[in-house]
Amino acid sequence: MQTAMLTQSGLGHPSTVKNVNVLASVVAFMSILVKDELTLASLPLEDGESLVQCWAFLAVYMQGPCKENQEYLLQSSPMVELFRKTLKVHLVVPLTAHPVDNDGVHIVVEKLLKGHATKAMVSALEGRMTSASITRLCSGLEVGAIKRRLVVRPEIHEQFQLEKDKHVQDVTWDERFLEEGLDLITLAKVAFGASFDVADMPVRVKRVNFVSEDAYVVAKRAWQESMRFYTAHAFFASMHHSVEIWWGADIGIETVYFALPSHCRMLACLGPKKDRLLNELNYKSNDRLKQFVKATYGFDQEMQHMEVLSTFKLYNVVRPYIPHFKTASFFLAISMNVIMVISVVAVARDDTRTHFIMKPQPLLDAQTVMGNFQVFFSLCVLMFILVISVPLVFRRRWNVRTKHAMLEYKLHRSIGSLDSVLDLDELKIQVEVRVEQSRVWWAHLHASYGTFGKLICLVLLLQFTLMQATPNLPSWLPVALLMLPFIQSTRVYLENGSGYGAFIFTALYDVVLDKYTAFYFFYFAISVGGLIVHPFMYMFHLFDIVMMSPTLQNVVASVTKPGRVLLLTTLLGLCGIYFFAMLLFFAQPTDAVDQVNHVAYCKTLMDCFALCVHRGIPHIGGVGYILSDGFHNPPQFLDRTHYWSRIVYDVAFFAFAVIMLNMIFGITVDTFSDLRTDSADRAELKMNQCFVCGQARAVFDNHYIQRGLPNGFQKHIDEEHNMYEKCLWHYMYFLVHVNSKHLIECNGPEAYVKKLLVKEDLSWFPQGKAACLDATNTRQSVKDDLVQIKSQLQSLGLQNLQSASPFRNTGGHCPSSPSYLHHVDDFDSVVSANPQPPTTTSSTGSRGKPTMDEVMDELQSRFLMNLPQSELSSSERLFFQIEQCYWFYEDFYADHHNHLTHLKLNDFARKMFNHCVLLQPLKQKCESMFQDFKTYQSQIPVVGCILLNPAKTKLVLVRNWKGTSWSLPRGKVNQGETDLECARREVFEECGYDPAAASSSSTTLSDVDTVLGINAKDFIEFHVNQQRIRMYIVTQVPEEFNFAPQTRKEISLIQWFDFDELPKKTWGVLPFMSRLRRWITNDTKKATAKKKATHTPVKSRFNVDEMFRINEQLTGHTFSYDGNPHEFGKAPPKRADVQSRLAAASAPPPPEHIQPTHVPPTTTTNAVFAAFTFDTTEIMACVK
Repeated sequence: MQTAMLTQSGLGHPSTVKNVNVLASVVAFMSILVKDELTLASLPLEDGESLVQCWAFLAVYMQGPCKENQEYLLQSSPMVELFRKTLKVHLVVPLTAHPVDNDGVHIVVEKLLKGHATKAMVSALEGRMTSASITRLCSGLEVGAIKRRLVVRPEIHEQFQLEKDKHVQDVTWDERFLEEGLDLITLAKVAFGASFDVADMPVRVKRVNFVSEDAYVVAKRAWQESMRFYTAHAFFASMHHSVEIWWGADIGIETVYFALPSHCRMLACLGPKKDRLLNELNYKSNDRLKQFVKATYGFDQEMQHMEVLSTFKLYNVVRPYIPHFKTASFFLAISMNVIMVISVVAVARDDTRTHFIMKPQPLLDAQTVMGNFQVFFSLCVLMFILVISVPLVFRRRWNVRTKHAMLEYKLHRSIGSLDSVLDLDELKIQVEVRVEQSRVWWAHLHASYGTFGKLICLVLLLQFTLMQATPNLPSWLPVALLMLPFIQSTRVYLENGSGYGAFIFTALYDVVLDKYTAFYFFYFAISVGGLIVHPFMYMFHLFDIVMMSPTLQNVVASVTKPGRVLLLTTLLGLCGIYFFAMLLFFAQPTDAVDQVNHVAYCKTLMDCFALCVHRGIPHIGGVGYILSDGFHNPPQFLDRTHYWSRIVYDVAFFAFAVIMLNMIFGITVDTFSDLRTDSADRAELKMNQCFVCGQARAVFDNHYIQRGLPNGFQKHIDEEHNMYEKCLWHYMYFLVHVNSKHLIECNGPEAYVKKLLVKEDLSWFPQGKAACLDATNTRQSVKDDLVQIKSQLQSLGLQNLQSASPFRNTGGHCPSSPSYLHHVDDFDSVVSANPQPPTTTSSTGSRGKPTMDEVMDELQSRFLMNLPQSELSSSERLFFQIEQCYWFYEDFYADHHNHLTHLKLNDFARKMFNHCVLLQPLKQKCESMFQDFKTYQSQIPVVGCILLNPAKTKLVLVRNWKGTSWSLPRGKVNQGETDLECARREVFEECGYDPAAASSSSTTLSDVDTVLGINAKDFIEFHVNQQRIRMYIVTQVPEEFNFAPQTRKEISLIQWFDFDELPKKTWGVLPFMSRLRRWITNDTKKATAKKKATHTPVKSRFNVDEMFRINEQLTGHTFSYDGNPHEFGKAPPKRADVQSRLAAASAPPPPEHIQPTHVPPTTTTNAVFAAFTFDTTEIMACVK
């Protein structure tokens, strides 16, 4: 619709459509209104209103961006000159107008006029910040006019200063009022750059520096004017921010200017939260951007709430002192504990407690005063946290409750809207929905309370055993142990609840048990308890140092992070100690009797176990030392049996204790070392890598040093990709700005980013890109780089063909005519589709052992120089060809030359990028392109077949070349390939079985549902991590069929398996088994019902053994197999084109062209098939 403003030829037939340039008409009308500059100072109000509508119209039809409209208005129309004149317009009210009705109307209309005009000019620059556009702006604009609009009374800055006190309660008024000024700043920065900025504050003029009074007055007026502009510029610059976004390959990197949302000023009050976010981000991967965007929504909500709180005077008074309260509270805790160490004296002790006094009395009084201050400080901190967190948590939980209540309401309405009971289809759908809801509810209940139920059983078992041993055990102990797990499980269960009870419980849980809120709740309780109950409770305040120090948090995390491993290791240690306690109790109980005090420490097995734990593990000598030196029962040398048994027992316990303790210490130390290393790496990346684009410090330093500027990396993160310094965080501000606007209110780049944010797509971040690195070609993309490399590779290919390199002449396959380079337009016709293996003249000569450089030359000439344009359209297609290079290298070079090592695909890709001169411009992008390729591969649908025997009790599984896991024959769908074609191709490649060829001789398959030998309706489909996996079910596969893979190094073994005897490593098969069994059951019922209805016997399938026997009779040849899989049938490399072989299997050649061939004999066992290549084309032709 936007382009229809220039021409309407696309709206109808050219002969019936009359083209009208609407934009030209609007601009011409505006030119008439502001034609005479003498009348601009007194333009009628009606003309001003007309101009407002015209400028608003132009702004709407340039946003998006609409390149054609922008190009016309900037380059072919006087729009820039019209804007310059509009800035000079002053509207006047007609003398005939009533003064009351028009009081101040002309001021409002004038501001709207200049605001819409400025917005239209900024819209003209969306995606078009090119040198031509900037030159056009510079030639038509005046810096002085923009400055006057900003500062001269009664213009924007002056009006804002006069009216801001009237709109204190409206927190967004300043954003709306200052929008025009911020657009003017944007326009001036784009057009005039640094010349519009003010570097330093103007120097105040002094009377002593001037001879005459007149000169001083003139200089003072100039200084006042400069100072007014400096103040206005600083004011707008503090609210004017910019970010770089990647606006697709067509536009490239775009600098987006935006106004700072008013509540983002509260980010300066969230210093601790910002530090926690930066410490939690994963700087080593692109997930850091996803984490950052996710955290932005929480920051946005909290900043909005804090802006509302800032309207209260008490909050503004207390808020700046909260960090000081925390510090003072910690130092008070240290002081009170020091006083306790100095002054506490025990006066009496009994069996339960120690009675103490504090002296001298002044220290006691000082501690009481400090305790009261401690209560006050901790209460202030806690209340400050609750004032911020409680409304946010309740609002979030209320939104969740409302959402689920609406879903339940819609479901209830849909169930109650059945027109009649006779609507069986609708009733069936509703029943299925109810059943699914019930299943989800039970699954959610099990997931929420499953672990809690196991814990209940364990606690009840322990309570029963302990109550029998110690009847005085408190009955409330199990309740105390189970209370917190029960609350946690209930919170999980009520996550999606829509009732008020669920809302209140989850909100209170999130408030009270938040990590930081719970800590300060406990801190306040300890403050009150220390003042009222007992002063020893002040000891716990010292642990506040953990919250203040990230290093100590790593120390604590070194124990909590491997908590499960430590718990299991401790459980193993207790099992071992129990074993030694059993030996001591039953074999040597007299050794545990203290010979001096005559106390038996192993009277019960529980006492014996406690002895081994309490005195055996902590002691350096173990239990043996306690028995010998503590209880005076050393090994009796004269009793040899007792002597040797004690030696074995003592040494074994000592070794076990040392090993277990070292295991626990090792786990803790290794975890702490890993955390410290991660912290150091995070700090290193934080200091030397741009958070947004991921480029290293050296890249920007070298770039700016070449231009004579130092500290290039610091300049980059300060001015372009702001994240760390000066609390700017421009990208967070931009996300908040975009999320606060409706889509129809956004300009072009903002709408582009907002749409991607809805899809959780972060491709708009300039990852690996920065406008400053290539200022002359900021619109260049990877696609453009690949197109240039394609043309250069073609030129190099022509040169190589003309030079006729000896390496390629000795066996390398290369087209003989240069015209071949211009005929490769289809993927199947690429020379790499079916390459010929290279040959060597000698196993010992120089040509018999090619170097790695020669191999790389050969590979790039085979696979890269002659590629069509479609293969170089993206990095994914390029890596598909590099993957072809890799397979060719592995098959024909690494396997035949010992001096050439086997490589992984990513290592091979790096070598290719480093070797190929024309790929070296993309060398730094190799890793990111490879990750994009792997991600693209993981999203390609996977299709295959489940091959079943006629009895439907066995299925065929394949084992990959180097692995040990089994899977179903399947593979990824090629470009332009249907699911059925992919399934047929993959089964033929991996097993040598062609369903289409088999179905041609079978009469059991329906012609209606069967395509390419596969029933299109019989399939099982799953979705795993955004990847679709579909497996078609193929029955009537003979068990005696000789399976053989048709590709190199893909399948090592093919075997039949019973459903109940599957091998261990079948992770990719198990998800299909339950649904496969249900399908077999339903299919059997259908076949039985059909057989009963027709009473027609089912014709048996043609046996493969009979096929081979008849084939031998027809041809007169006996088929045999020599056992060498490498010489039997030259199979093409992996992923070769097998369509011709499949076609040959379906359409056999004439009998006169059939040549004798070798066919493998029928195997004597149906369990295992050897991995060899076998072409069934001629055999199937003979049978037909």
